Amino acid sequence: MGPVSHRALIALALALAAAPAGCGGGQHPASAPMVTLSVVPSATSNRGRPLQAVVRAVTLKQFVEDQDRTIAQLVVSPDESVLSSFVVFPGVAQTIAFAPPAKGGFAVYFLFTGAAGTSWKQLFDAAASAIRLELGDDQIVTPTLQRPRADRE
Repeated sequence: MGPVSHRALIALALALAAAPAGCGGGQHPASAPMVTLSVVPSATSNRGRPLQAVVRAVTLKQFVEDQDRTIAQLVVSPDESVLSSFVVFPGVAQTIAFAPPAKGGFAVYFLFTGAAGTSWKQLFDAAASAIRLELGDDQIVTPTLQRPRADRE
């Protein structure tokens, strides 16, 4: 097995291990509002290798202080702040849904191999209902979001 396919298997295994954290474990009522997150990676995203994504409830202070090694640890050992965790494959768009935190905001993190600065994470307030994130080689390129209809009127 080559090194790239071995890494893909490791990433997939990590995603499966974190899957219970991503589905919410039935802690939220069926009528709770959901956020829809669409991720559209380029074919060259993360140098053509799969990467892990984490969505977690955060405060502004936590978001500013979060470092990639802290988020990587949440992939292996998710805590109560993790709302979802999944693997992103280059060139493969996907949509996930998760319940937003009851109060405060949430952040989406992508563990790129070569990200710089804060280009690998994006903060949102709890009012967001639909988010589309386009991923480039080593960064989030275009974040767009929609708010619930009541907030837009």
